[in-house]
Amino acid sequence: MDGATIQRSQLLRLFPQFLAGANNGAVSGTGTISVGTEEYVGSDSYNAGSIRIEKRFSNGHSLLATYTRSRLRDKLNYLNPANGQLEDRVSPNDRPNRITAGAIFHLPFGRGQKWGSDWKGVAEAILGGWSLSGTYQYQTGFPLTWNTNVYYDPTRDPKDLRSNIGGQCGNGAGIAGLDCPAWDTSGFYIEGGTGRTDPRIQMGNNVRTFPSTLPDVRTHDLHLLDLGLYKTFTLPRAMELQVRVEAINALNYTVLWNPNQDPRNAAFGPVNQDRNNPRDFQLAARLSF
Repeated sequence: MDGATIQRSQLLRLFPQFLAGANNGAVSGTGTISVGTEEYVGSDSYNAGSIRIEKRFSNGHSLLATYTRSRLRDKLNYLNPANGQLEDRVSPNDRPNRITAGAIFHLPFGRGQKWGSDWKGVAEAILGGWSLSGTYQYQTGFPLTWNTNVYYDPTRDPKDLRSNIGGQCGNGAGIAGLDCPAWDTSGFYIEGGTGRTDPRIQMGNNVRTFPSTLPDVRTHDLHLLDLGLYKTFTLPRAMELQVRVEAINALNYTVLWNPNQDPRNAAFGPVNQDRNNPRDFQLAARLSF
């Protein structure tokens, strides 16, 4: 660093005294120097409360429901590495709401039930021993991670942004994330500019102010419902045969996934893939003896 002129960008680096080049300790033939540090200064904070309701009935029915409300924040990321300050942010693993419910219902027909308790033979084999089950889970999507610096209107607060993946577009025509961007994209462009081709929205060595996560810009919420129909056959010598038909993701719900987060891309805002599997039917049998 003995030159008459030193670039400002070099002076703002975390270790400005280390310059690239073979005469400054660079790796031979690469023209660059690598400096590594390891620190244990990060932290995270998790707070949660949960409710659990469970009921078992005398006739064999059962019900279980849970709800968890949580909040996860962390300080594990440098928004601007040169200033050495960890960003206090909503964690990319934050899932504020989770609901699960499960139930088993034995149809009141057949041996030991309200109707047909004296059935035998063919009547019991066909009409008795049927059960239904269902499980449901809901989970809030997690915050999207903005890995690169992006321009955002300085008169707006990016934390006011909200995603609406899977909801209706603003004009009521179409699904947000598919037929229109999943969030308001207007703040990512300069008013009166050329939009995504405007060179002024390309951040270079600018100090970053746009957070790496936003509390309300999240992936698609999860809704999954599984249903099952079971038939139990009573066999000699205290044996039982249970035949099951199950529908996994019975509503064929699609979790929209991986929206484009590059304001300079023509596809900025919409999603480009799904996360879960489509409806799946399973057939199984179990012999108990």
